[in-house]
Amino acid sequence: MKLSEIQEMIMSDSRVDMSDMAKESVKVIELHAKYLGFYQDEKGVLLLIEREYNKLKLKKVEYYLGRAEDRVYEEKPLHLKIPRQDLDFYLDADDELSDLKRRLTLAQNKVDILKSFIEHNLNQRSHHFRNAIAFLNWSQGK
Repeated sequence: MKLSEIQEMIMSDSRVDMSDMAKESVKVIELHAKYLGFYQDEKGVLLLIEREYNKLKLKKVEYYLGRAEDRVYEEKPLHLKIPRQDLDFYLDADDELSDLKRRLTLAQNKVDILKSFIEHNLNQRSHHFRNAIAFLNWSQGK
């Protein structure tokens, strides 16, 4: 699922019909289940990408420090002796690792936005409904 799709769904599901608060309060249960499912799915994807990233990073560290197998250097020769203190510069500039880190960041963003929506919107929705009803009653002199 794309981040933009998640954002669009959140925008759509954040709309509240003030004329039917009973329906809206029941809808919270459905929305919670819906977004909790998305959260769990995206969290699983994140864990897989983290694992892939950690494995690739280890391979790159071994490669840049000259500890990889000989066949690795036959396929992709490294004509430099990289000091350990400079290793982070090479890892940060590595295209494969950077691409995977971008995917990792995107997956983390999806998890974060879903978690935030669940915690700060859905879990607080009944409180917001009570406040809205109290305000409507107050503004109508009840």
